[in-house]
Order: sequence, then C-alpha cells, then structure tokens
Amino acid sequence: MEFLYCIPKSNPNSWANPSFSVGLTYTFGPVYSYGMEKASVKSNLEAGARKNVRSPRVTSFLAMLCLFALCCWNDFSTDIDEYGGENWSFVVVGDSRSGGGIYSTLAGWITQIRPMPVFAMHLGDMIPFPGNEFEWENFIRLSAPLRRSMDFYCTPGNHDVDNETSQVIYQRHVSLPGNELYYSFFYNNIHFIVLDSEYPGQLGRIDDPQKAWLETELGAVGPSFRIVVFLHRPVFSDTTHTLYNADELHNLFRTHNVIMVASGHEHRFHRTIQDGICYLISGGGGSPLHNNFSGNYHHFMKISVFPTKLNVKTIGVFGETIENFDLAL
Repeated sequence: MEFLYCIPKSNPNSWANPSFSVGLTYTFGPVYSYGMEKASVKSNLEAGARKNVRSPRVTSFLAMLCLFALCCWNDFSTDIDEYGGENWSFVVVGDSRSGGGIYSTLAGWITQIRPMPVFAMHLGDMIPFPGNEFEWENFIRLSAPLRRSMDFYCTPGNHDVDNETSQVIYQRHVSLPGNELYYSFFYNNIHFIVLDSEYPGQLGRIDDPQKAWLETELGAVGPSFRIVVFLHRPVFSDTTHTLYNADELHNLFRTHNVIMVASGHEHRFHRTIQDGICYLISGGGGSPLHNNFSGNYHHFMKISVFPTKLNVKTIGVFGETIENFDLAL
C-alpha cells in the first residue's frame, strides 16, 4: 500500500519521512483516436479514375492539434514575468474525484511553474467513492508529480469521508500535521488553517471539538500574521451548498486576521467578498462540471505572495490564465 505524505521540506523529520520510488508515465490531457479515411471520387472527365482527398475529420484533427500545441507552448514564464517579484507561491485544487485525465493535466501544469510553488492544497473529493481503497491508490498515483515536487496537504470531502469507517481509511492513506483531520501550518507571515467539514456526526458543520480548537487557533495567531483557511464545503456561495453554521464561522473569521477562505464542493470557480474576507470556491479539479452555474471550467488556483498583496490566478487545462485578481495583505 502506498501512502500520501505531506512532509515540509523545511523540517523533514517533523513526522514520518518515507522514500518514494515512483515509475509513472502520465499524459497531459485526453488521448483521441481519429479515423483516417480515404475518399474516392469519380472524375467527370474519365469514368473510373480515382483520386484521394483529405477527410474533413483529418483536417479537424490537424487544426485541433495545432491549437493544442500553441496553448501548451506557455510554460508559465509569461505569468511569472508579468508579476515578477513574488516572494513565493502555492497552488490550490479541488474536487478531482473521477476526473483522472484532467487532474493529471492540471498537475502537469503545476509542476511547470517556476519558481516551484512551496505547497499544493487539495480541497477534498479526491476520490469518487468514500472508503474505496482502489480509488485512494489511484489518487496517490495521479498525485505523484505533485508529491515529488512540493509539500502536499489536503482536507477530506464528502466523497472521501462519510462515516467513521471511511474516516479511518482516509487517515490510513494520509500523513498530515496534528490529528490529520483539522490542523494548521505556516509559511513566512501567513498562517494556514485546514478544517474538516465532513467529520462523522457533524457532516456539513464545524462544531465542537473542532470549533473550540479553531477559536483557540485563531486567538493564538499574532497580529503580524495573515490567516488563510481551507475546507471542503463553502462558507458562502450563490447556491445552497454551504455549511449549516456558515454565519457562525464567518463571525469568527471577521474578528481575526482572516483574509481568504478557499473551499471546493461545487465543481466550478466562484468568488465573493464578505466583510473584507475573500471567499473562493475552487472545485474544478476534474469532477463533472456544474454547468448550470457560473465559473464552470476545470482549473487550479495559483496564489502568489508579495510583500503587500496576494495575486490569485485560475489556470485552465490548456495552461491559460482565466481569472486574475489581487488581495491586499
């Protein structure tokens, strides 16, 4: 059995330090098979004479191939140069679930970013069926390029954990700080808090003992730090797919230095500002899109840290920048 480890490179001995031997071949994007047809037409001048013509399907394929090659030419150097001077960056992806091909493509783009992000955060729904051992092994295999390149953190979604048994299986496959379900870590002057919205008996809520831990954690963060929160279910959305006690959490966040809250669950991108806090939904990691909502495209988020701001970009499956905005620190 292979395990999903998160080991900060700054402190490799802080918890289990395995060695990985990975022989993985992966492809960026789906592979298409197109029929090559030879059309035979009769000449108006000479009966029975034949000539070969190019099939419209072949022409379409060649056009698609050229377009894909042009899109893939971008190695993120343009994005980095445009916002030069970033101190460091991290990436966020959510709801990969059964979309292995798309998730692999996004992971491939992430590993091309220079300088390399310091960590990747998965917002949950890593597998399609809670407690499925095969799906966990598959997700770990698909995540190998990220795990080889940077620290990897995650939080469970409702497709990862739905009862105590699937929670035990989830913990069997991850090695994360604290109790592995909700925890915190920091880089430079940003304190990251990871919450578990799928805790058995409290699904869709952040309740005690987790809520009490959160209050203590928020209160212990010094005034020079900014706080970013990750969890699976949204606190705010223009749908009904939010936490049951969302207002309670928002009141906690706005009385501390929380600047951004990122969640998944909805398979799209969405952004809203509440009392100066930026609430993001980033669930475009490979699951079927929610086509009846805005922001319905597959993507990951690249978040660059500057001395006075965060720059947030959503990057699509062709490596293209779709959303691009700043948040003041």
